[in-house]
Amino acid sequence: TLLRRTDQRRIFLASIVENSRDMIVGQTLDGAIVSWNKSAERAFGYKPQEIIGRDISLLAPPELGDEPARIARQLAQGVGVEPFDTVRMRKNGERFPVSLTVSPIRNDAGKIIGASAIARDITERKAMEEALREREERIRAISRASLDAIVVIDDAGRIDFWNPAAEGMFGYTEQEALGREVHELITPPDQREAARAGMAAFARSGQGLVVNNILNFMAMRKDGSLFPVERAVASLKLGGRWYALGSLRDQTERKQAEDRLRELASVDELTGIFNRRRFLELAGQAVDQAKRYNRPLSLIMLDVDRFKRVNDTYGHDFGDVVLKTLCRTCRSVLREVDVFGRLGGEEFAVLQPETDLSGAMEAAERIRRIQAATPIPRADGQITVTISLGVALLGPAFPTLEALLKAADEALYAAKRGGRNRVERAG
Repeated sequence: TLLRRTDQRRIFLASIVENSRDMIVGQTLDGAIVSWNKSAERAFGYKPQEIIGRDISLLAPPELGDEPARIARQLAQGVGVEPFDTVRMRKNGERFPVSLTVSPIRNDAGKIIGASAIARDITERKAMEEALREREERIRAISRASLDAIVVIDDAGRIDFWNPAAEGMFGYTEQEALGREVHELITPPDQREAARAGMAAFARSGQGLVVNNILNFMAMRKDGSLFPVERAVASLKLGGRWYALGSLRDQTERKQAEDRLRELASVDELTGIFNRRRFLELAGQAVDQAKRYNRPLSLIMLDVDRFKRVNDTYGHDFGDVVLKTLCRTCRSVLREVDVFGRLGGEEFAVLQPETDLSGAMEAAERIRRIQAATPIPRADGQITVTISLGVALLGPAFPTLEALLKAADEALYAAKRGGRNRVERAG
C-alpha cells in the first residue's frame, strides 16, 4: 500500500511538472539534460529526443560567458540559485528573457545527484518594463526641458521629484531637495502650519484646496527671499499612497509688469505724479470723506505763466524740464496726505485734506515763492519761470468736486489777469 501511494505521488508530481506553464528541466551535476517538459519544448523548440543527454549550456547564449559554469559550481556545493533575470536561446538562435531558479536534487541519502532548473518566460514583463522606462525617460526629458518647476511630494510632504527648473527657481539642488519636507524648504514660516494641516488632509483622501486648482502664493528661496508663484497641483495614487504633483511658475516678472501697468494707468509718465484720471478719482473720495465727517478740504490749481512762449523759445524738451522742476518745488512744500496731480499740459492741481482756506493760501504762496526763486539751468545760462495759482475751499458755496475745480480754476485765471505770479482765492 505504501509503495502504491509513493508511486501515485510520483505520478502526480510528474504530471504537474510535465504540464507546468514554466519550463522545467532536469540535469545531472555535469550538466547533461535528463528531463524536459512540454513548456520547455514549446519555448526552446527542441523535442525531448533532440535535447535529452545534451549539455544544458546549449540553451545559454555565448554572450553570457561562464554563467552555466558558475551555476554548476554552486550546485556542487549544495547551494541553489535564487530567481534572477537572464537570457536563454531557442533552437533557431533567438534570444528571450527568462526568470531562472536552479535547485539541487538529493537522493534518499542526502547526496546531490542533479538539479532542477525552472525558467519563466518574462518577455511580456520585460516589454512592459522597457515601455515604462521609455515613458519615464520621456517624462524626465519633458521635465528637464520645462521652464516651470515640477515637484512631486508624497503623503508626508517629502520631496520625491525635483526638476532642474525647481533647482533654478528655489536654489536647492536635486540632491539637497530629495527626501526633504517641502514646506520646510519653500513655504514661508508664517504659512507652514496651515500648509501642513492641508497636507494631512491630502494624505487621507488625495483631495484639498490646492488640488486641481491654479493658485498664487508667496514662496521662499534657499536664501530666504520671497517671490510670487503660480501653482497647479494634481494628485495621483501609487502603491496605496497619495502623491501630489505640482507645477510652479515664477510670477515675479508678471507681477512687475502688472505693477508697471497699474502705475502707468495712474501716474503721469513725464512728471511721476498722479495723472488726471487718478487725481479726480482720489479727489472724489476725499470730497466724500470731508463732507461725511464735516472736515475742511481745500483745492489749489496752478499752471506755468507764459508756458507756450517757453516752448516756442527754448523747445519742448526744455518745457518738460520746467514742468519737472515745478513738480519738485510742489513736493518740497506738500504733505504726504496731499493729492498732487497733472490735469493736462502745464496745469496742475493739489487737494489738501484737513486744510482750511488760510492754510491752503499759505501753502500756495510758498510754492509760488520758491518756484519764482528757483533758476532752471540751460546750456547757455539759466532762466526762472513763474506760476499762477487759484485756491478754493469745499463748503456751501462750492459743495462738490466739480464746483471746487471750477472755482479754483476761475481764481487761477483771476491771478493771471492780475499780472501772473500771484495767488488768488475763490469767492
